Parts: sequence; C-alpha cells; structure tokens
Amino acid sequence: MPEHRRSSTQPPPTTEAPTPVEMWTLPRVAKALKLSRTKLYELIWREHLPIHKFGRAVRVSPGELQRWLEKRVLGG
Repeated sequence: MPEHRRSSTQPPPTTEAPTPVEMWTLPRVAKALKLSRTKLYELIWREHLPIHKFGRAVRVSPGELQRWLEKRVLGG
C-alpha cells in the first residue's frame, strides 16, 4: 500500500479543542432580562424563546436570545 504523505503546503493538523459556545442558565437569562422565573417560563412556552436541553439542564444561547429579542422588538 502506498504511504500517504501530507503536502508541505498544508498546515499541520491542530489538536486544540474547539472554543466552547457560551450558554446561559435560566436564572442568568431572567436576571439579564430583569424578569421573574415565572415570566421567563411563560416566554419559553408561549413566545417560543429558544432553549436547549441537555438532559434536565436547560440553557439559552446569548446569540439566539439576542436575535429572538430583535425579532420581537423590530417585528421581523
């Protein structure tokens, strides 16, 4: 079998782990939005505030939260 060699123009493979995506807990989202826990859950169920579930853990992406807020405020 021929041996495959990496071209000298290609960078060496990296072993660094990808940068983790920051995810917020629901208490952090409630604090940032200055809302009660009850109101936050209402927004999740009625207004489809985007969440991610990891087992029993629920997290919110700050980027998705920002886009969701902009869509609601700007009516887009």
